[in-house]
Amino acid sequence: MQHTPLHHLPRSRAMISLFLIGYLSIANPAFSQANNVDVSSGSSQSTTAIQHLIVLIGENRTFDHVFATYVPHNGESVSNLLSKGIINADGSPGPHFSKAAQYQAIGPYETKYFISLDKEQKVPYPTLPLPSLNFSPTKPVFPPGTPLSFLAAVDLPWTPTI
Repeated sequence: MQHTPLHHLPRSRAMISLFLIGYLSIANPAFSQANNVDVSSGSSQSTTAIQHLIVLIGENRTFDHVFATYVPHNGESVSNLLSKGIINADGSPGPHFSKAAQYQAIGPYETKYFISLDKEQKVPYPTLPLPSLNFSPTKPVFPPGTPLSFLAAVDLPWTPTI
């Protein structure tokens, strides 16, 4: 069976697909409320076969946004900004805040492919720069040959670039 990229699906099928992905990604409270869980004994007998939920987050920044100040239960551990002392529980800078420094390259700049800079090739930002779109377009660019009737129907506050 050949898979169709999401951008080629009809809009309604794409919207339904995105809705289902989002809905199934959210923890459903009805599934987490087991009536026969004995918290005091430390054992749990759930009415479902699910005993653990493992969440994989493929980007460190997202993990930090979600779990930066998470405090694990007794006997559990997590490596996050709070446990490393980078921030305090209230979000203020912690004793190891300098570990979170973001760096900028200094000249002379590398002219060949590189993965990381040596310590003498970078310095910490005194103040982080504002987030940018990293050279992504700030307005839609329509391909040559886009029908003028379509462009006329698009309600944009600017003139589209063709």
